[in-house]
This record gives sequence, structure tokens and C-alpha cells, in this order.
Amino acid sequence: MHGVTGAGLLRRNGGTRPATYLCPHCKRRNEFQIHWVTRIKKDRLPAGADDRDRAQFPKLRNYMIRTDDLVTCPTCRRRFEVPSHQSLVFLADGQGPVQYDPDDDNFGNR
Repeated sequence: MHGVTGAGLLRRNGGTRPATYLCPHCKRRNEFQIHWVTRIKKDRLPAGADDRDRAQFPKLRNYMIRTDDLVTCPTCRRRFEVPSHQSLVFLADGQGPVQYDPDDDNFGNR
């Protein structure tokens, strides 16, 4: 018996968010519109879910995946790679990016 696929447990939305990066060529800081795919956990299990899906569903988290790898600097018109340190962002229950407290003792362990 086949259950629901992983994508069937999440809603998919696309959109853009502003981000500020430093161009490595001209060394100027600019704001860019970066494309993200947002996956939000559905409110309830879809029909046809099996035992594996029921076990997986409570563990699912909302997240965003960056789909842009390159941006063009508006100042010098040269393309550069978006820094890869933030290509996946987990979202809080309110669907905004998770805000971490730098004073938290476990901040560096994430």
C-alpha cells in the first residue's frame, strides 16, 4: 500500500524576499529580490495517509528553500553567486523566519 508522498503533506508557495549582499567585484552593498520556495505543513493529514505518514506528520517543519544561485549587481552589472550559508531557512509557526537569540546558550550548536 502506498501512502501520501512527502510533498502531499506540505503546501508549496513561491515568492521573493529582499536580501542585502556585498558585490565581490565593486564592493558595494545592494538589496536584491531573492526567489524562495516556501513549504508549509498542511493543517491535517490528507486522505489516503498510511501509518508511515501518520508517524512523519507531527515531525514536519515549515521551511523555505532559496532558488536563486546568481544575482546581478545593479552598480557594476556583473553577476555573482549568492552566499550559500542561508539556502534553507526553517520557519516559526507564524510562518516568518525563525529568530534566534544570540544570548541563548545553545546558539552556536544549531
